[in-house]
Amino acid sequence: MPKQMDNSKSVLVIGGLLVDDIAIAAENIRPRSSNPVTWQHRLGGVATNVARVVATQLPTLLIASIGSDDDGKRLTRLLEQQAVSTSLVEWRDESSDRYTAVLAPDGELYIGLADARLVERMAWSDIHSRLPAIAPDAMVLDANLSVACLTETLEAIHTHYGQKIPVYALTVSPVKALRWAQLASQIDVLLCNRREAAAMSNLPTDYELDAFANVLLKQGFHRFVITDAAQPILIQDGTTRSQLPVADIAIERNVNGAGDALAGASIAKLVNGFALSDAAEAALDSAQAVLSGDAMVPSL
Repeated sequence: MPKQMDNSKSVLVIGGLLVDDIAIAAENIRPRSSNPVTWQHRLGGVATNVARVVATQLPTLLIASIGSDDDGKRLTRLLEQQAVSTSLVEWRDESSDRYTAVLAPDGELYIGLADARLVERMAWSDIHSRLPAIAPDAMVLDANLSVACLTETLEAIHTHYGQKIPVYALTVSPVKALRWAQLASQIDVLLCNRREAAAMSNLPTDYELDAFANVLLKQGFHRFVITDAAQPILIQDGTTRSQLPVADIAIERNVNGAGDALAGASIAKLVNGFALSDAAEAALDSAQAVLSGDAMVPSL
């Protein structure tokens, strides 16, 4: 049976809406050489991926940017077919943002290349004019947004609604994760992976997750989730730290979007009153559905 939606709560998601160009190598990738691949072109962007998952359980509004090109029109049509509502900033005479992922034959990421110029141009004024009339129960921001936009939005959103809005932060990539460094005190939950946590901690990526968690705590992050591929997930909830085992699962498609699915499902559970560890555990099925190929992302 389809899940029933709780219409008494809502979520606001702000950030990246991109075309995902995914190249899957036919054999081991050889640098500085021509490599045979197959291409997939999908609806993408961290905020968009998360919004699509949250919207299966809660009314969701996505604020994002598109270009005035044909890809922008295609992205808009695909979003209209999803449960998520949108309010999009259209940039005239601009091409839509793109993310190119080159994947190894086993589905693991070899390299990702992001052109997110339009979302980085967004400002609080773009967001303010598109806010829902009724305060959302949570706001989700991704680090595709500029530091200036993140800072101003976090300062202004609570004043706009006259109440505290819980904030969930998405790190996007090791480089962009650093945009959250000075904003820890304003974030309720940080969701990241090993490489992003390492970048934020200024530590080598092969350190134990506990080392990253200790640094994040000192920086002022008090509730966070660190994923680590097929290894146990670290969950920090105030003074309580726990690990959540991840079941073995074959990668039938690719890893692209699995972390976003876990984040989105976790956020939906948190808004519905789950504890952080319970939310992450309940959300594991969403990430595993991406890896197994059961959850398909809309194609352009």
